[in-house]
Amino acid sequence: MPVQIRKLTSDEAAKVFPKRGQMDLSEYTDALRELQPGDAAEIELGSLSSRALKRRLGQAAKQTGYSLKWARDGGTGVLRFQVREARGTQPKARNGRRGRRRRTE
Repeated sequence: MPVQIRKLTSDEAAKVFPKRGQMDLSEYTDALRELQPGDAAEIELGSLSSRALKRRLGQAAKQTGYSLKWARDGGTGVLRFQVREARGTQPKARNGRRGRRRRTE
């Protein structure tokens, strides 16, 4: 039997392989906006891996000015997290490295 390959159209390819930053996170940001810093919540994995769900929620949290602290995964299909205020943005070193801490005497 010969191998059959069908080339995807550019629209099909864009849907299947979205570029970084082009995923629609509005559902996640809307859900996070209902929470306040200090609130704890849980979310079901559904069909997503814990890694994918954490990434999406983390990106949405960044857009809303929050950061998330994750609880240990108990393997129950549910992720638990705490909402925090995003830390003040420190200027990063241009070479991508962390700066040295200054000694206080």
